[in-house]
Amino acid sequence: SGFNPWNFAHVLSKKNYPLFRLLDRNIQIITDREHRLFDQGTMDSRAAYSEECLDEGYTCDWQKLFTLRDELKEDYKKA
Repeated sequence: SGFNPWNFAHVLSKKNYPLFRLLDRNIQIITDREHRLFDQGTMDSRAAYSEECLDEGYTCDWQKLFTLRDELKEDYKKA
């Protein structure tokens, strides 16, 4: 299978946070579907995906990404 660009999600957008464009913490490896849901999905669509994941035997914890996003925003203010 391998990776494609959709597997590398910027938690903070490259456009709005250019200083963190290449910061390792700002780039998370996720599935292409998770990337689309993170960038463009609704809370309901993310919750539905999380339920699908549970049915398949694994978890998708959106809160980790949102918490990281908040932490990175605070760090960016200090940069």
